[in-house]
Amino acid sequence: DNLPWDAHARYLGRHRTRIEVNASRPLDLARALRLACHEGYAGHHAQYIWTADELVTARAWSEYAMVPGFGPDLLLAEGAAEAGADLAMRFERRVAVYRNHLAPAAGLVSADVERLARVEVHLAAIEPLIGDIARDYLDNQIHTADAVARLSHDALVADAEAFVMFIERRRTRLLTYAVGRRRVLGALGDRGLDGMRALLLGALEPRARTPVE
Repeated sequence: DNLPWDAHARYLGRHRTRIEVNASRPLDLARALRLACHEGYAGHHAQYIWTADELVTARAWSEYAMVPGFGPDLLLAEGAAEAGADLAMRFERRVAVYRNHLAPAAGLVSADVERLARVEVHLAAIEPLIGDIARDYLDNQIHTADAVARLSHDALVADAEAFVMFIERRRTRLLTYAVGRRRVLGALGDRGLDGMRALLLGALEPRARTPVE
């Protein structure tokens, strides 16, 4: 209960990751699947394995065993994790998972899962609104009530009040999700998971041996 995030992944080593999900926040089918992909495969769990195998074990760059929650790499890491569901679960596969697994588990025997998947596509198209609203709020251009209303009505954020609290606590970290996701998907094109691995490791490697003065 009461995690500061919807979920969190901690790498335990030996290709194992512990994922915690915030039990205080409700989950719909779409959010449940996206959280699983964000924290697991093809999100942070995959990132941890690639980094551990390629940089820590193979090259003995032990500093990459640490995963900081700040800095320029965060935009890529969180953006890539947000893109995890798009890479691991294409539209048809996502519909099948909703219909055959998640909807029955939730007791939703008549769920219109194909419509849900289409809504997800449209929600992704209006994601930039979230960054615009957050910027106006942090710049004191709008009050809390205005931010909640715009997040709810314009950006269709399900729990707008909690989201404003997240913006207040984490501030520009918010941009790592929506903005990072769009940048990563734009950079990947149709290269899929192999492209994701190359993108992440390529971004980390040039700075790994930079001397500290």
